[in-house]
Amino acid sequence: HLVLWLDCDAEGENIAHEVMSVTRRALEIQRTKRQQTGRSITASENDGVHRARFSSIAPAALRLAFGNLGTPDPALSRAVDARQELDLRVGVAVTRLLTRNLIGDARRRFDKTTRVISYGPCQTPTLHFCIERANEIERFRAERVWRVRIEAGSGGGGRATV
Repeated sequence: HLVLWLDCDAEGENIAHEVMSVTRRALEIQRTKRQQTGRSITASENDGVHRARFSSIAPAALRLAFGNLGTPDPALSRAVDARQELDLRVGVAVTRLLTRNLIGDARRRFDKTTRVISYGPCQTPTLHFCIERANEIERFRAERVWRVRIEAGSGGGGRATV
C-alpha cells in the first residue's frame, strides 16, 4: 500500500499523482507477487494507493486523517496541470511582448546588458509584494515612545505599580 501524505490542496493532489506515476511500477510488482502466491486480492488492495487529507499535524488530526483515507483525485490534479500550462504559456507570451516592446527602455534605465524582461503569473505579483515591503521598511522612521508608570500607595503601606 501507498499512503500519500501531502498538502491538502490542489498542488498537493498534483504532487500525489506525480508520486503515483513514479511508484506505479513498484506497486504493480507487489500486486503480481501476491497474485502469483495465490493470495486473493480485495478491491481496496487492488489499487493500493490512498490519500490522507489533513490540515494540521496535531496527533489527533493525523489519526483522524489515517482513519479516513480517501483516494487521489485525478480531476483536481489535471486542473493543476492545466493551470501550470496556462501559467507557462501566458508567461512566455507576455515575456516576449515585454521584451520586444520595452527592452530599449529597460537598457537605458537599468542595465545596458539587459536581454529579457521576464513576466511570470506568480513571480510578478510576488515581486510586487517584496518591493512594497522593502519600500515600507525604507520609509520607516523611528518614533519616540513614552511609557507611563503609575505608582499608588494606600495608608496601610501597600503599594501598586501599573
